[in-house]
Amino acid sequence: MERFTREDIEQIVNAPGLPDTEIKKILREELKLNIPEELTKEELTEFVYSEYCKALEEIEEKREEARKEFEKKKIKRKKEKKAKNPSKKSQILGFIKENKYTRKQLIEKVDGELGYKVRGKSSKTRVSRCIKDFEINKLVKISPSGILRYTGEKE
Repeated sequence: MERFTREDIEQIVNAPGLPDTEIKKILREELKLNIPEELTKEELTEFVYSEYCKALEEIEEKREEARKEFEKKKIKRKKEKKAKNPSKKSQILGFIKENKYTRKQLIEKVDGELGYKVRGKSSKTRVSRCIKDFEINKLVKISPSGILRYTGEKE
């Protein structure tokens, strides 16, 4: 945004061919300023420039507030989206909590439920890594029959 300088405002105030009353009338109407009648051209220039600077400061403050509000809303939307879409790891743990899948069955279940089949891929690596992590944290044990059992214990 191009900003006016004191010289720009001085050129407007000192416009040839316009009387002082007409300049003040135009400034009142266009800028919505309460301009006292007794001001000289120099005083008028200073008055208009100071009011212009105040208005710019207000605009900057409002712009900053709007930017902060936008950032807050953006973070809030991100948190809401994350809450609506749980991670794949937590979804896999949810399947394991059912206590009825072997590793192979779990891979097939995750392929279907989480859309790996649609993409023509397999969830074998992700499921294996999650199971390994859950075993390290003692959340899952593999029963002798091969079924993954949720223990819920955490060190």
